[in-house]
Amino acid sequence: MRHLSRSLLAMAVIGLSLSGVSSITQAEPLNYHLVELSAEAKRTISNDLLQATLYVEDSHGQAAELAQRLNRVADEALKKAKRYPAVKISSQGQNTWPIYDKRKISGWRGRVEFRLEATEHDQAAALIADLEGQLQIAQLGFSISDAARKKVEQQLTPEALKAFEERAQLVARNLGNGKYRIVNLTVLNQGQFYAHRPVRAMSMAAKVADEAAVMPTFAAGDSEVGVQVQGRIQYEP
Repeated sequence: MRHLSRSLLAMAVIGLSLSGVSSITQAEPLNYHLVELSAEAKRTISNDLLQATLYVEDSHGQAAELAQRLNRVADEALKKAKRYPAVKISSQGQNTWPIYDKRKISGWRGRVEFRLEATEHDQAAALIADLEGQLQIAQLGFSISDAARKKVEQQLTPEALKAFEERAQLVARNLGNGKYRIVNLTVLNQGQFYAHRPVRAMSMAAKVADEAAVMPTFAAGDSEVGVQVQGRIQYEP
């Protein structure tokens, strides 16, 4: 009986060993003649999305009065923004902090920020000009909108795949008989963002003779959108 148990154990060990050899044999074709490749397609397009942060700061001896003053400015700004439906405006919150004089609180200062986004640059410029005197620009930049980026990436993906295929064929011809198979493939979007400061004809604080706000002009600039294909091929020698 003990002899039989030993025999079964030996057979089990041999079976495991053979199984391991079988697994290695099956995986072996992927262990040689492998080449990692990458290819990409790029395109430079105009930035279509304007993004700006506007703010107002004020001070007062009483925190409650300061909050009311800031709220009035914020409400007026939101009312004006409704005249420009192509511009998306959102509040970024309100902050208040104490002002100290000889380690004692002598007053309060507060800040309210708004975020503007628009692909219609003319409407955004008109709104910014309309808000002149109430809000100031903290930051302004340009990028590619999600819709524009997606459209370009859909156009670039076939180009990147074709470039990968051409490179794979070139490698297979020079290293083997020209035949290959794709082991794995990854498609990556590589959009790059370039921010541009506004280029304006005049300062936002400038006024014409009749006190009308001056319309700012912007240079949106360009950004590069890319799609990269990374993969591994196995060629036949």
